[in-house]
Amino acid sequence: MTYISANKSLYPKKILLAVFIFALVVLAGKIIYTNFDSMAMSILGADEEVHLASIIAPDQFHLQAIKGGRATDPALTLYRSEAARADVLWFYTHITGDSEISRIILDNASKNNIPPALAFALAWEESRYQIRAVNKNATSIDRGLFQLNNKAFPKLTEREFFNPETNAHNGLTHLSYCLDLSGNEVAALAMYNAGTTKVRNNNTPKRTLDYVSRIFSYREGLDKLFVQQVAARYKIDEDNRVKAVVSR
Repeated sequence: MTYISANKSLYPKKILLAVFIFALVVLAGKIIYTNFDSMAMSILGADEEVHLASIIAPDQFHLQAIKGGRATDPALTLYRSEAARADVLWFYTHITGDSEISRIILDNASKNNIPPALAFALAWEESRYQIRAVNKNATSIDRGLFQLNNKAFPKLTEREFFNPETNAHNGLTHLSYCLDLSGNEVAALAMYNAGTTKVRNNNTPKRTLDYVSRIFSYREGLDKLFVQQVAARYKIDEDNRVKAVVSR
C-alpha cells in the first residue's frame, strides 16, 4: 500500500513538469518564428529578401508576380489619380485640340495599361486624331481614329468604325494584344501595322519600320513635354500615391 501511494504522489509532479516543458517549447517556438525573417535575412543576405518573403507570405509572392508584368507608366498613374487627372486631360487636350477625343484615348489606354504617349503617338500616326479618317488599300479599307482595317475587324459596321469610343477600344485592345504577344513596343507596333504573321516570320516591311520610327519620335516629344508641363508638378511614391508638389 505504501509503494502504490508513493507512485501516485509522483504523478502530479510529472504532469506539472510535462506542462512546464511544453510551455517552454511553445514559447521558444514563438520566439524563433517571430525572429525568423530577420535571422534568415542575415544568413541569406538582402538580395534574397523577395524570395524569402514569397515562401513565408504567399500574398507577397502574388504582388511580386503582378509587378513582374508590364510596368505602369507614370502618366497612367497620374491619370488614374483624382489629384492629377484633370492636368493630364488638360495636357492631351492641348495636343489633340479635342477634350472628348483625349478622354477616350486616355480611358482606353488606362484600361489596357498602355502608356498614354504611346497611344496618342499611334493615333497621330494613323489618323492625325481625325475620327473620320479613311485610307483605301488594294483590297481593304482602314477607318477611324486608330485606322481599324475592315478585314481585321469584319464584325464592325461602318458607323462603329467611325465611333471614336468603339474605334479606340478596339485599336488599343489590339495593341495590348500585340504587346503581350511580342513582349516589346517595337515589335508590337510593327504587328499593329503589318500583321502578326509577317513580324513573327521576320518579314517586316521597311515601310513598317519607318512607321514605327515615326511613332517613337512623336512619342518621345510627347513624353518630354508631359514631364515639363505635368509630371514635374507631382510626386509618385512607392505605393503609386500621387501628391502635388508645385501648384499651377
